[in-house]
Amino acid sequence: MANANPESTTQTTDLELKKVFDQFDSKGDGKVSVSKVNDVLKSMGRSYTFEEIDRLLDKIDKHRDENVNFEEFQKIMSSPELLKNQGSAANAGSG
Repeated sequence: MANANPESTTQTTDLELKKVFDQFDSKGDGKVSVSKVNDVLKSMGRSYTFEEIDRLLDKIDKHRDENVNFEEFQKIMSSPELLKNQGSAANAGSG
């Protein structure tokens, strides 16, 4: 019987996200600058407009300290706003 435990899928996803996040955390301080957030997303095959990212950061980066920690990054990656636009943004460049 196959193990279809959703928690294990979430853990794998979290580990993958952490690995990508750490690649962009150049100082090793657990933060990625807001200016690098779109670079991180692009590295994962996702592309969004500056306005989409900025709107989302307004909601997630409450301190507006120009940095995103891993917890905030996870919220970005699971944001319904970005998920619903993922297909249209990804397909906009093809064709």
